[in-house]
This record gives sequence, structure tokens and C-alpha cells, in this order.
Amino acid sequence: MTLFGIDVSEHQSGMNLLRAVRESDLSFVIMRTNDGDYRDRCYRSHVDDARRSTAALAAYTYLRNPSEGSALKAQVDTALSVMGDRWRLPIWLDCETNAGLTMGHIREVKRLFEAAGITVLGVYSYWPWWQQHGGDTTEFTHLWGAAYPRTSTLPHTELYGGDRHPQWDKSMGGRRVELWQYASSALVSSWVRGVDANAFRGDVTRLQALFDSRKESVVEKVLDYPRSQITQDTGYFCGPASTQTVVAAATGKMIPESELAGKLGTTINGTDYIGQFPAVLNALVEGGEYTHRDVGAYPNEEAKNVIWGEITNSINAGRGVIANIVAPPSNYPKAVPPSTISPTYAGGTVYHYIAVMGYSDAGGRRLWIADSGFYPYGYWIGFDQFCTLIVPKGYAYSKTKIRIKQEKHMDIDLQKLTFEQLAGAGRDNKGNPTFNGWDMESLKGIAEKKLAEKGSLTLVEMLVMVFFAQLEQSEAIKRINAQLEGK
Repeated sequence: MTLFGIDVSEHQSGMNLLRAVRESDLSFVIMRTNDGDYRDRCYRSHVDDARRSTAALAAYTYLRNPSEGSALKAQVDTALSVMGDRWRLPIWLDCETNAGLTMGHIREVKRLFEAAGITVLGVYSYWPWWQQHGGDTTEFTHLWGAAYPRTSTLPHTELYGGDRHPQWDKSMGGRRVELWQYASSALVSSWVRGVDANAFRGDVTRLQALFDSRKESVVEKVLDYPRSQITQDTGYFCGPASTQTVVAAATGKMIPESELAGKLGTTINGTDYIGQFPAVLNALVEGGEYTHRDVGAYPNEEAKNVIWGEITNSINAGRGVIANIVAPPSNYPKAVPPSTISPTYAGGTVYHYIAVMGYSDAGGRRLWIADSGFYPYGYWIGFDQFCTLIVPKGYAYSKTKIRIKQEKHMDIDLQKLTFEQLAGAGRDNKGNPTFNGWDMESLKGIAEKKLAEKGSLTLVEMLVMVFFAQLEQSEAIKRINAQLEGK
């Protein structure tokens, strides 16, 4: 079985990918993020369009030799910036620049992407280019090779050389390719200017396993907290209210905002500084290990990954995060799906504290906010916007590690527990029961009356009758033994 796909860039601006996938029976689409430090202006719109289709999706980045003017880290940062949080996809490394690349260059780019949480699917190249510049390809997972036996402008299926074409058997760095870009002038759907066409030998399940992009592992966690106690008591108690929410989620205790305001040093002017929160939280949350981070300038991609890690680790440990935000009218918090109502910020620039109580990486990184000051008091916000709001303030988070409780094994005597539940656990100095539990005789009388009237017994009454039956049986055995012993 052969599946077909295309790769696109801004050179295909205006191409309807949804239509192309449907009408040309395409199974995958790969979209360019950047060329060196140049941002592909159509990447995001291509992704939005392609996500409406059934195709497997991935990105690719065209790598440049640093001698061409772009440092490797700058190229990775450009790709990450183009992706943002909503358009993150696994990525291919396009290795074909005339200036060449070393294996060290490619390894470093792979490392930088993976450090940012992006899956690197493998490398793309022409066979002759890799033979001249590359080496063993084992470390790069998957291979995508380019060679064009035919250069005519024809429908993509007519240009394909077939599953037995010798190109499939040619080695690239000691291995065969999984994807073959067999044409650069293919016609798909109503697009008449030609596009790169690719083939994959295998079924849809194998293709999805290679791309691993359509159904990425989604991680989502929202802490349980009392939703009815979110709103702040005064116009300047956003700090105490956020603290109240975080403490309640961690401990189950609802501490009055006025009490928390005293601990935080809150006045009618609010709470001065995010650094005042860790000491209060650590005093109220056992093992809190709260600290804070000042964010003085808009974070780059590397810094944003640090922020994401600190917030998600804190939430994973059951500890909410308190953030100090500055929201001018041009950057009021905006709800992102699945939330549909943005908070009703108004009145100029808003200086505010909010509680971050959850996160999700489904369809882009986002955070769940418990907002004490503005309706609807709870909403999802995009992580990118959150990073703009915490400048020049910061956030307080917990460094607590997730603790796994070890269950203790106990030998349980169920008969003993049942007896003690009914009769009481008290014993005299000889170890005999003192019957300091329920009134057994009274319960027995009630049960016997019900049985005489052919009524039904409760579970407790049944247990009482079983207890007395066992007791009578034990006394009978003692009498028999005494008779046998001649006593």
C-alpha cells in the first residue's frame, strides 16, 4: 500500500490544504516553519487549514550553515517562535544548503529542539548531498529522501515511479528512507503551479506511528478547588483571595481572606510584591517548598520553557501557582478554547494577582486561571499571552516533587474487626470483652421481633444475630467439653 503527501511553504500561499487532502486523497502534509532565521509567513495558516483534514501533520525547518549568517540556536528559536504554542508539531530537519552542514551542526539542532519539547522526526536531504556532507544516519530516527526521476507537471499519482522503483533501495547514510520526495512539480486538486509530492510505503497506522502528530499524548491537569469561594472580598484582596484558593486546594482549609491579608501585609493599595507569598504559603501548606521567580523582561523560547516546567511541576505536585500580572487594555486576558468567555477586565491597566490551577498541552499550551476579580472567575488562557502578562512582575510556585505514597501491607482479622465494631474494642484485665460498643442485647431484641413478624433485617441486625449465634455455639461447645471431661 502506498500513501501520498505533500510538503508546502509560503511558496504555496493560498493553497487550500483541506481541499487538496480530500480531492487528491493525500495522507500527510509537512509544512515549513522557517529558512534559517527567516520566518515562513504561511506556516500557521497552513497548519490551521490542514488540521481540518484527516492528514497526518508535521513541520520542517530549512537549516543554514552558521557561516550563512544565522547561528544554529537563532534558527531553532525562529522555528519555535513561528510555532508558538498553538502550532507545535513534530519536525523534520531539512539538510540541503549549498554551504553544507556538519554532523555536529545537525546534532546540535536536534538537541535544541528536543530540549524545547519538540519531537525531531528525522532528516530530509538529497541522496548526493548526504553522501557528500553527512554520515551514519542511525541517530536521526527517520529518513526522508529527495530525488526526481520525472520533472513534468502532472498529477502526483502519474509522477510516482512505483513501489519497486530502485530509488527506494538506495542507501542514505547506511539506511533506506521511509519517505521519498519523488517530484517537485506535482498537481494536486485545483493547485496548478506544482508542489512537492511524497510517497510512503505502508498503511495509515504505520504512517501515524511515524508522524505521531495527529493524536499526540495530551497532558492535562486541573487542581480541585472550591469554585464557590473564588471572588475577592474587597477590590484590593486579589492577593489574599488567590492565596486562599491555592491553600484550599492543597490542604482543604478555607482561611478567611482578611486573615491572609494580615499575613501578606496587604493594604488598601494591594499586596506589594510576589516575593511576599512564598513564606506565607510555606507556613500554611505542609511541604510547600514555595519560591518565586521575577520576570523582568519578555521571556524568549528557552525562558518560556523554564516557566512552563516550573508551573506544571508545581501543579503536578498538587500546589497551585500565584501570578502577579500587568494587563493594559491592549493585552487584557483572552480566553482560549474550550473556554468561550474572556474575563471582563476594564478601567485601564489592571495590576492583579491570579491563581494558576491547571494546565494542558492539547492543541497548544494553555493554563487554567482562577481569577478572583473578574467574571467568569475561571478560564483557559494561552501560555504565550500569560508570559506577556507576568512581565515585569513574576509568579510564586512550589518546587515540591511529586510524592508517591507507599502502601503498607496489613494483616487484617475481619472477624475481629467485625466483633469490635459491634461489641466494642474494650477488654478487661483478663482480655475478655467488656462490651462497651453498641447495645447488643437491645439490637438482638429488635432483630428477633422483626423475624417474628416476618420482617427484613438491616445489615447491622443480621451481624448481631450472627454474633449471638456464634457466641451461643461457643458456649455450647464449652458445655460439651466440660461434660466430656467430667466437670
